[in-house]
Amino acid sequence: MLKKIKIIGLSLALFASQFFISIPASAAADTCTWTGAVSATWSDGGNWTGCDNGGVPESGDALIFPESASNKSAVNDLVAYSFTTLQISGSGYTLTGTGLTLTGTTPLTINQNATIGLNITYAPSMNAFLRVSGTQTLTMNGTSTFSGVTGEVNVGTGGFSGTIDFVGNVNGDAGTQLIAVNGATAIVRGAANTFLASTVGAESNGTFECRSATCFGDNANNIYSGNGIVELHTSNTYSNDWETSAPAVGDSWLYAYASISITGNGTVNDAIGIAQQTDGESLQFTGSITNTSAISVFGSSTAAQVRFDGAVSGAGGFAFGGATTYMSDNGTYDGTNTVNAGSIVIVDMPAGLGSTVGITNVLDGASVRFSFGAETTVSEPLQIAGSGIAGEGSIVQIDESVVLSGAIALGGDATIGVDTAAIFSRFELSGVISGTGDITLLTSPTTSLGDSSIQFTGSSSNTYVGKVIAQGLRFYADKSSGIAVTGDIDVLATSTKESFISKSINETIADNSHITLTRNGSNNALLVIGTSSTETIGYVTGDGEISLGAAATLIMTHGGDYEFSGDISKFTNFPVGDSVIRKQGSGTANFTGGINDSYVSGVTPSFMSENGTLKTNSTDFALVPVVVGSGSVLRGTGNIGAAIVNSGGSINVGNSPGCLTLTSLNLNNGATFTQEIAGGTACTSYDRTTVTGTADITNATLSVLPTYTPGDGTVFTILAAGTVTGTFSGLANGSTITANGIVFRVNYTSTTVTLTKLSGTALASPNTGLGRQNSLGMITSVLAAIALILVAKRYGAKKSK
Repeated sequence: MLKKIKIIGLSLALFASQFFISIPASAAADTCTWTGAVSATWSDGGNWTGCDNGGVPESGDALIFPESASNKSAVNDLVAYSFTTLQISGSGYTLTGTGLTLTGTTPLTINQNATIGLNITYAPSMNAFLRVSGTQTLTMNGTSTFSGVTGEVNVGTGGFSGTIDFVGNVNGDAGTQLIAVNGATAIVRGAANTFLASTVGAESNGTFECRSATCFGDNANNIYSGNGIVELHTSNTYSNDWETSAPAVGDSWLYAYASISITGNGTVNDAIGIAQQTDGESLQFTGSITNTSAISVFGSSTAAQVRFDGAVSGAGGFAFGGATTYMSDNGTYDGTNTVNAGSIVIVDMPAGLGSTVGITNVLDGASVRFSFGAETTVSEPLQIAGSGIAGEGSIVQIDESVVLSGAIALGGDATIGVDTAAIFSRFELSGVISGTGDITLLTSPTTSLGDSSIQFTGSSSNTYVGKVIAQGLRFYADKSSGIAVTGDIDVLATSTKESFISKSINETIADNSHITLTRNGSNNALLVIGTSSTETIGYVTGDGEISLGAAATLIMTHGGDYEFSGDISKFTNFPVGDSVIRKQGSGTANFTGGINDSYVSGVTPSFMSENGTLKTNSTDFALVPVVVGSGSVLRGTGNIGAAIVNSGGSINVGNSPGCLTLTSLNLNNGATFTQEIAGGTACTSYDRTTVTGTADITNATLSVLPTYTPGDGTVFTILAAGTVTGTFSGLANGSTITANGIVFRVNYTSTTVTLTKLSGTALASPNTGLGRQNSLGMITSVLAAIALILVAKRYGAKKSK
């Protein structure tokens, strides 16, 4: 009996010893390592090492899934367990089954690609760091719930830059932030995420990929980038506010790959890059933005849109590149805007480019388009260069009239364009244009001439250095005071449109400006001087048209020689008043074109030559009156209208020599009638002036310039008129005049003036500008004179002996 009792006692002791030994073991946290040696279930103790509790993990333990396990499809059948951490260090794992809770600060550590299909609740005491190594990806198919996080949730830490793909929903309270950090990536795909976090996004080179309409959880969560990347891949409207970190090294980024609208307000403390990466899609911001740093805008091409439809304030500015960006609210921000090559900025609010404190710099290859539904004034100062997108212009008006009242600085050659369907709209530059570069003004080939104009206006002179090229449009140089055009002007018609420069205010073009008017087929190029307006320039060349209003004056001061082969016209005769083209420079101005009296039949401007030589080598100037002033010469062939030569002026028809036909001729007292005689044939070797009306030569001076010796009795008809009145000064009918050793008799009839050679030999050619013939004549005379002197000396020497 005693033995039996001892045996029973020993058995109880052994049983009790097993019980009491397990209590301290179970109280300690174990590190349970999966072997999968027996089955796929977690509750089988044969599948683990390092666990007490019969080899089965229990709450408080840490779980490790190594590379060496036999079964990597593991199923959790433990109910309501809480572990400190879960580490997957082996490859190819898929964890499914019952959900669990992780309580550690680093609850997940993943070293290889893995998939977790079970639900996980994270309940750390403060922060939670979810870690995936290198280029590895953890796919979370189950629901992730954050509970009791008083700090922050970070995907990634130092040395862990892999990806967590939240395919299942993310719920609960993630504390102050749910962000990807240190180069790691967090992808949120769940269709019904409801989590709370003050900020959601990325920092420190992390990437947050939004791939659902609820990727940011609660709408009260802020979208956040702090030197990280936030990517938006799902077309949706997000009402979240958005922000960047405080200024730090490196930029923040917000990328869109689908049409996205963010309606919350934005705060930019650190420089941020905003990009639409898909052509044909739009990234839109409708809330207000406070920008105290810098916003850079990018796109896959100009077919990608970024829209700022809310007001922007702050000290920061914008840099635009590679997208079409809309600035669609009145901003008060003070920063500088830079529009880089390949980008288009569309401004459709007056202060869309911010306050006038900063400037907008449009670089070569970029365009800023101004688009308004009604006439609008934009005060933004600009710096422009280049021809813009596809040559449309660095700044472009694309709708109703726009007035740019701010200063415009040229950063080189620049194009200003109009692309509009609005009838009689205008693109008006009223601020001062400065800098160095040529300015090309043009319109879209699809517009008609009447659709559009570009105008230089305002009250202060432009100071730029360069020429203006007006191409296929109406260009108005009409500053109310001061100079609108500071240099030369090329007015170029296109294959589809005329082109012209017009001005109606006195003296708005530089006095030395060279204006070139170039037709294109049937399309004309015009210089239009408005009614009662006076304009002083250098000179005009080309084959276009000079058109003057009533009582308008065009003064040309160039001292060199030039030729204009186009037409002249007077486009109105109301109010009645003569319009005049005044030639003042010392050189020769040669007009070889014609007249256009289609505006007012039988009416044209007149010519006034005040210095140098005026040539009218045209057969179509019969309606053009000419006044020749003191010190000036009228020359040429063809036809002109009534000519008046004042005292000190002269007429020398032809081009050494030649013939000219006038409707009337009035030589005032002291005027000179110059007659060149280089042969016996009128118009080819001696001058003849033909007047269809009256030629009044009373008291004019006759100057004869013979360069050859005609036969005695040769008669030269130097003037033929409908009526000849008066005689040359000191030369009554039958009087003689000696010129260059030749004696001529002057005879008058009621319709002619003739010179008859009486005697003499031409000794030398006068300096008449007759070219090589005169030069050879002079040389011959000089040589002859030298020969006579030498003969005389020799003869005299012999006689003295």
